Amino acid sequence: MNFRIQSIKLRDWLSDFARQTDGEIKGNKVIIPQSMGEGSFELVEFTPSFYAAITELKLKEPVPSILLKVPSFMEGYFQIHLFNQKDQSALLYNGQRLGPSMVSVNGVFFGSAEQSRLLGFEAGKTTSVVTLLFSSPSVREFFPDIDNEYLEGVFYSGRPFLMQHPITPDLQKISAKLISPSVNSSVKGIFLHGKSLEFISMLLDSLEEKYQGKFDFTAKPDDITRILKVREQILSDLNAHPGIPELASIAVMSESKLHKTFKQVFGKSVYQYRLEARMEVARLQLISCKYSVKEVGYSLGYSNISQFIKAFKKAYGKTPKSYLKEYSLESGK
Repeated sequence: MNFRIQSIKLRDWLSDFARQTDGEIKGNKVIIPQSMGEGSFELVEFTPSFYAAITELKLKEPVPSILLKVPSFMEGYFQIHLFNQKDQSALLYNGQRLGPSMVSVNGVFFGSAEQSRLLGFEAGKTTSVVTLLFSSPSVREFFPDIDNEYLEGVFYSGRPFLMQHPITPDLQKISAKLISPSVNSSVKGIFLHGKSLEFISMLLDSLEEKYQGKFDFTAKPDDITRILKVREQILSDLNAHPGIPELASIAVMSESKLHKTFKQVFGKSVYQYRLEARMEVARLQLISCKYSVKEVGYSLGYSNISQFIKAFKKAYGKTPKSYLKEYSLESGK
């Protein structure tokens, strides 16, 4: 079961989705039938050049692909895709699995709108995706006195790009309100508009700091697709230690280009990315309360537990036991 959302008019995305899912249109939202599962697809127009598409689904059968094809008139627009997965499911993005079920793939992809986006959802997992679409003129409305080298590069260089960024605690709070706004329907539109702007401004602030105030994105669309395959390989087995030559072979590019392109998309080196992914797995295993610190360390390939504790503390600022104790107090577990 696959869907293609590709109407010429953005407003027709709702009827596209309803027709292919046998869903019911209620206002600006499509409710999927119970035979498919639970959830909806909602399209919100803030201005003629600023939209939000909010999808939250828990399906009975997997949907390998939902193609979001941006209408041709939206060339020059920008897209932000916010993935928020409650059940640690493995989302598919442009045909690539973003990570195994134990790895949190919650995060943000920000890029130009030239390419279609291919999303996929596993069965039995609650997955939310918020897509923000906005034009260059909208950027001038957001930042009327823009005088910043990084923002000028992002929005006016004319180069296609894609950057990934994790959801920080502050971004997480805003995303939760975008996905489940706790306001009356009469003010929902302006509430979502404000939260979307807040999310964009906070994301750009984080990205400017992450990339040290310089927009130096030279990767081509095909390079981005190949780098996503490298990420897939890294996350498929975090106990493995694929070398740079092997990853460069997977990406069909030179080792130097692999280093450069990976850092452009993810803002960190291959080594840093893999280490952080391993620590995220460790964190999830610990808070599940099913494994001891030693069991977690050994499962990730650490023969020396003190080395694991040191790596965890460097990542989260606390030893595994201290982190787990604080988590237990905050969550009441």
